[in-house]
Amino acid sequence: MNIFKKLSIRAALGLISSEHRELVRLLRANKIMSAGFDTKYGHIAIPVNSRSIIESFLAGEYFGSVALQSFLNHKTKSRRLLNIGANVGTSARMIACSEKYQKIYCFEPDPNNFRLLQANFLNNNAVSLHNVAVGAENGQLSLNLNPLSVGRHSFKTDFGLGAIDVSIVRLDDFIADNEPFDLFMDVEGWEIEVLRGATSSMRNCNLFALEWNGQLHSREERLAMIELVRSAGFTKMSDLNTSEHDLEIDDLEKLSGQRDVVFLRK
Repeated sequence: MNIFKKLSIRAALGLISSEHRELVRLLRANKIMSAGFDTKYGHIAIPVNSRSIIESFLAGEYFGSVALQSFLNHKTKSRRLLNIGANVGTSARMIACSEKYQKIYCFEPDPNNFRLLQANFLNNNAVSLHNVAVGAENGQLSLNLNPLSVGRHSFKTDFGLGAIDVSIVRLDDFIADNEPFDLFMDVEGWEIEVLRGATSSMRNCNLFALEWNGQLHSREERLAMIELVRSAGFTKMSDLNTSEHDLEIDDLEKLSGQRDVVFLRK
């Protein structure tokens, strides 16, 4: 790619915040599906319709770094991490570079995201990649696509823009031993189904972090989430982006927006 085209693409990416839809269409029409960024954690390829990630990188910030660093600051005995809803691997890359875990397992059902995930972890034997979703039952489900944000595909919300069938696995079937692990999850309101398929294995989970989207859940679902978290043995909850480190698990019932939280044991 010549220097003029590189500069043109970067200028276009810089306008994403104001003209996102049209720029995504323009870049895709020119067969530009992803953009590469040199970050403090190495080179990362990002889909052009990953607005929030691109805005962060263009601003010289690493996407999600505050929540990720807060998560990494928590002590744990686990040497392996499960990253469910790994997308293209931005979170997993920062976690892997911390060398806190000997093994990271990434789960990402969308095949396009998964191809970039593979590229971003090429020849990295410490990261194991799985092109599947995680849920309550093994099988197949339709994943609703959000082409304007590849990190917002959803099993719960139908955007009216198509869907693909993806494979589902249960954590209780994937984790066959009693070795402790930590869990980092971003699944757009699907977290209850993930936990329903992990009632046995979650007893070995020391740290459990997720992006909570309370607006995607009914009150009954929020109460079900509270019960699942408590039954797994977690007793405390902290916000990963603020100083609110003393939230109660019962606060999930009233957290209606998006929050990055971590669940802790005593």
